[in-house]
Amino acid sequence: MKELVTSPAFAHFSIRALSWLAKRTCSVFASATTWGRQIKAHKWLRPRIRLYTAKPKVGIRAIRPNQLWHIDVTIVRLVDGTKAYLQAVIDNYSRYVLDWKVSADISAVNTRDLLLSALAKAKILGDVGKPEVFSDGGPENDNADVAGLGALGLFTLTLAQIDVTFSNSLIEALFRSAKHNYLFQQRLETLETFTRHASFYLTQHNEVMPHNAFNGATPLEMYIGSWGPKCNTQITEQAKASKAARHAHHTTRNCPICPF
Repeated sequence: MKELVTSPAFAHFSIRALSWLAKRTCSVFASATTWGRQIKAHKWLRPRIRLYTAKPKVGIRAIRPNQLWHIDVTIVRLVDGTKAYLQAVIDNYSRYVLDWKVSADISAVNTRDLLLSALAKAKILGDVGKPEVFSDGGPENDNADVAGLGALGLFTLTLAQIDVTFSNSLIEALFRSAKHNYLFQQRLETLETFTRHASFYLTQHNEVMPHNAFNGATPLEMYIGSWGPKCNTQITEQAKASKAARHAHHTTRNCPICPF
């Protein structure tokens, strides 16, 4: 087993493939799970050297609200198998979803209208400036209708992985969380049902769910600037008080087994 795992000749084999190869050659009869357990127990290292640099884990990051926006669309299938689309605009700095739309199709007009709606909402909440909008190269984003907004000076439009090397992963992460943490657990029968559930989740994301990257702040709090050092200090002090109270509680209780 060790020879197969550490052999350069089989470095490109997966553990499951190695387990089947061993069975076919009548050398080892064990499941892939057993192989994995033995590799971990004996700390066998496979002869693999990465020649390409690892992809950065942290993508592009803004230093203030409305500096960078992302727009993208994701597909969700309804109960009857038909496709529905959730399109959204998210602020890079705060992860605040400025606006979103559920529709039966995707188009240049939908993208244009969503960007204009997001801009109007952003102006209500504060100073917008001229955001740089990242999108992928899909036809709903790369078209004359959307480019016209850039020509008007409302946005700077940038195609992810085309104009720049960065991807649109931040908004893709939002869609992944929305679908796997909530939407896929709902019975989405119609566009109206999908819209209602999308509205619930995105409102929760914006206003209720604390974000780990912001030390417990919500995206809305980061976007409007209502979360500051005092909030973190308050949580830290409350944690210390809770720890002290727990320690005091435990030290005043006698063990029912020990004689003291």
